[in-house]
Amino acid sequence: MKKTILQNLSWILICSIIAKVLGGVYRIVLTRILGTDIGLFQIVFSVYSFLIILISSGIPMAISKIVSSKNTNSSRQKVLYGAISILFTISGILAIALIFGSKGLALLQGDKRIYLCYIILAPSLILSAGVAVLKGYFQGVKNFTFPAISAIIEQLLKVVLGLIFMLVLQKFYILGALFGAMLGTLCGDIASFVFLKVMSRKEISFKYSIKNINSGKKVFKLAYPIMLYSLIIPLTNFIDSFLVVKLLNLNVSRNTSILLYGLQNGAVGSIISIPTIFSFALASVLMPSLSGDYANKKINQFNTKVQLAFKLAVWVALPCAIYFAINASNIINILYGTSINGYGVNGQYVAKILLIINSVSVVFSCINQLSAVILQNLEKNFLPIINLGIGVLCKIILELMFIPCGRLGIYAYALATSVGFIISGVLNLYAIERFTNKLFDKKFLAKLTLACSIVILLLTMFKMFNSNWIFILGSLFTAVIYLVIIYLLKLFSKRDIDMFMRSD
Repeated sequence: MKKTILQNLSWILICSIIAKVLGGVYRIVLTRILGTDIGLFQIVFSVYSFLIILISSGIPMAISKIVSSKNTNSSRQKVLYGAISILFTISGILAIALIFGSKGLALLQGDKRIYLCYIILAPSLILSAGVAVLKGYFQGVKNFTFPAISAIIEQLLKVVLGLIFMLVLQKFYILGALFGAMLGTLCGDIASFVFLKVMSRKEISFKYSIKNINSGKKVFKLAYPIMLYSLIIPLTNFIDSFLVVKLLNLNVSRNTSILLYGLQNGAVGSIISIPTIFSFALASVLMPSLSGDYANKKINQFNTKVQLAFKLAVWVALPCAIYFAINASNIINILYGTSINGYGVNGQYVAKILLIINSVSVVFSCINQLSAVILQNLEKNFLPIINLGIGVLCKIILELMFIPCGRLGIYAYALATSVGFIISGVLNLYAIERFTNKLFDKKFLAKLTLACSIVILLLTMFKMFNSNWIFILGSLFTAVIYLVIIYLLKLFSKRDIDMFMRSD
């Protein structure tokens, strides 16, 4: 029985939120345990994220697009065998290179002690390749259940075992807690791969053969534009792990620079990434559906889904951005407390300002994620890459200009990051407007503005009370009122609701 867009979206959202909550709790506890070493974790993780995306980014969406167009299991198997053969070859080579180059990489990043982290994480590269293929297959046959559950299992193992390893190892090594966190990440990747492999045993089998490589070329032809797009941000973070710390070093010590970098990309970065759960879920659900509509020349239906996707993304992201900006101090104090203070830095105050600055980019981060998928379906594969590249270039120029200024420092880094997202988001929106009908009508924008104005009023009122309990209860009350207002204003039309309820 086919599921509606709403059912698929709801299921992915529920599982993604659970996984994100687990990951958020883990990050909070991790930050409290690592304290001033959170910067080292972020430096290692920037490299790890870059390599994972290099291997697997775009693969699930590309495989899902091809699999959804195949009618027989044998034709699907052929594509999967090819993708497996290529990915396992690439990931195996990178894993070996990471192991043997770990010491040199650690020295290049300024702390030779972290080389063991890269050795621990090397097997995850191979596991992530397998997970990417399996996720793509399940999404292609419109089975979103197993990929979503695997994400929860991955996070759960990462949290539970990661915390156990951290607490045990920190008693024996100076960086024992850091190594424990990496072991937890590896265990989570193992669990995710094993679960998906077991669930797919009756439908597909893993075969590795050089003969199958030619059949996997179609996957990479579709995947590499998404891969290039997805690599830009991790590559930028990878460069920042060298550049930003060195620029900050011009005015403060190395330890202070690493702490400040960790506050921006670790403590604050994990908070502002929360709304992207929704845009990621939208992209995953809509990819096979949009591909079918565009291929079958159902342009009106394609445009309607695109409009609905952007309405949903802004409906979620805008109030989140407002919430982060108004309640930055409460959020940081509750989540991290004094654990992020150190080396003469008031980490709570710095993180609060960083969160306010980064809140500006929340809406555009979601737009970038969603628009890349839409432009790919419009066969404008390289346009989002160019637009994001322009945004990143502006970001790096601003970093070089203003981070060395002692009075700006880490705030200039946060501001430059926000400007980069805004520029690329605006360019993407302009591109999509050229190929589709008007994305947002005036009535929708007016109603959303009214709803958000009431949210601002309520949040500001509750902020006047200096109480964490009032802050929490006030946040929940504001969220409920926001939903009630959206319902009363009929923000989403009957056509939108019908599209929600239609079988995908």
